Amino acid sequence: MSLSLLNLARIEHRMNYPSSDNEGFSLASLKRTSANELLLNLFLSKLELDPNDEKIQSAYQELRDYGIIVA
Repeated sequence: MSLSLLNLARIEHRMNYPSSDNEGFSLASLKRTSANELLLNLFLSKLELDPNDEKIQSAYQELRDYGIIVA
């Protein structure tokens, strides 16, 4: 079961970063990205900001990947 979960996580990683075929995969980075997304979405909802705003989208992508391991 854990190997299935790991394979699903790898598939999600390749879907989010299609150009990184030769790069390594880190489950810790996937967990960090998910935690960052959760926190960013909480901030956006509490501050009543539009997540589709162009300025927010560029900052969102940068902050979503904050702290990930770069292979």
